[in-house]
Amino acid sequence: QVRACEASGHWSGNLPSCNTVRCPDLDNPANGYTKAGRNTVNSVAEYFCNPGYRLNGHNKRLCRRDGTWDGSDPTCSIQDCGPPPFVPNALRPIYSSTTFGSTVAYTCMDGTKFEGENAGRIVCQNSGQWLPAPPRCRKHCDSPTIPHARVYIGRAGGPIARGKVPSDTTLNVQCREEYQLKTVYYPRCNNGSWTRLPECIPKDCNDRPPIVKNGIARFYSTRHNDRAMYSCYVGYEMSSGSSSVVCRYGKWAGSRPVCTKKRCPWINSEPNVAKWLLGPEGQKNPWTRPETLSDSEELVKFECTEKGHVLRGHTHAICLNGHWSPPGSPRCVPQMHKQIPTDWLFYGRGK
Repeated sequence: QVRACEASGHWSGNLPSCNTVRCPDLDNPANGYTKAGRNTVNSVAEYFCNPGYRLNGHNKRLCRRDGTWDGSDPTCSIQDCGPPPFVPNALRPIYSSTTFGSTVAYTCMDGTKFEGENAGRIVCQNSGQWLPAPPRCRKHCDSPTIPHARVYIGRAGGPIARGKVPSDTTLNVQCREEYQLKTVYYPRCNNGSWTRLPECIPKDCNDRPPIVKNGIARFYSTRHNDRAMYSCYVGYEMSSGSSSVVCRYGKWAGSRPVCTKKRCPWINSEPNVAKWLLGPEGQKNPWTRPETLSDSEELVKFECTEKGHVLRGHTHAICLNGHWSPPGSPRCVPQMHKQIPTDWLFYGRGK
């Protein structure tokens, strides 16, 4: 406002006054409301929509110096979640509305079943999303048949798997006695199909072959059907049992051998040949019983029983690895003297 100094010496007009600039109150949008301060210059008003509605336009307006609000009035429209999501293996749901509060129910196809906590119903939320997450209709798996095995659900000793098994179920396969898992694996039902199923194979022998006294076992593996071969130490022979055992279903099958010290047979000799068994300290024991066999490395001494006879052949024999060395028996033959010279004269005196 302008005032002029007049000739009368007074100012024209009246003294002005300054009042606070205020913007008018805003109307609430349909299905919404506003929050404003004192409606003074530079104050901000905010728009809100009721639950289930979304705001179209700016949610804030500024009070200008000229007493008007900037921008334009926003509107509130009902929240729409759009078509419900597709669920594999479920029938197409029937619904009449997709706006806030609408409910859609799913039905699984034959051979499938809802999984998870969702019972098959979803609701359009204030956020514009369908919640909870859509259900899953998963195909069940037929209980597998694994030869030589018991199949449990979840853990060993749990329920036996029979009939239809829900998807995502994990199995625990336990082989029957005498069998073992080829590979430890826990199969899982994946929407109608099992992941890799384990196999039960004949059990390996965890232990080495049985020990044989005075013998040794040779083997390359302790798996099912592998064989261990036995042999006796030098100076010993198998007197009973088998020369091998076989790993069968976790146990060694077969009669392990018995290794006994080799014995040398009776030496047949002429009646005038005596046989003596020599002890470790040189003691002599007559060997007169044909059924008696000599221990390995035992020494036999031969002597003639008749005077005037001498041994022809070896005087001793040693028992080595079941055989006499040297073999056979010497003979006792009359002792021969050198030829008497013809130019000698002999005489004697009788009794």
